[in-house]
Amino acid sequence: MCLASQTSPNISNLIEHGNLRFILMDAPNDGNLLEYLQAINKHNVTDIVRACEQTYGDAEAAKMGMTCHVSARCAFPFSRRCALAPPLCLLL
Repeated sequence: MCLASQTSPNISNLIEHGNLRFILMDAPNDGNLLEYLQAINKHNVTDIVRACEQTYGDAEAAKMGMTCHVSARCAFPFSRRCALAPPLCLLL
C-alpha cells in the first residue's frame, strides 16, 4: 500500500480549463487529512475523486461539504504504480 509520507499538504498543481478546476495532490491519510481538507477548502473544493487506493475515510470531508468519489482507475489499479510514482488524488 502506498501512503503519503509527508505530514503537511502537498498540493502541487491547480489546473483550470474553462469553468473546470482541478487540484492534483499526494494522497492524504487519516493522520494528515484535516490539514489537506483545510488547504483545499480555500479553493472551494466540492468533490474529491480518488485516483489511488483509499488512504482515508470520507466522514471528515463530508462534514466540510465535500463528496468523495472513486475513479474507474481505482477499480483496476496498475499493480506497479506504487513503485513508479507517488499516489495522486484528483480533486475538483
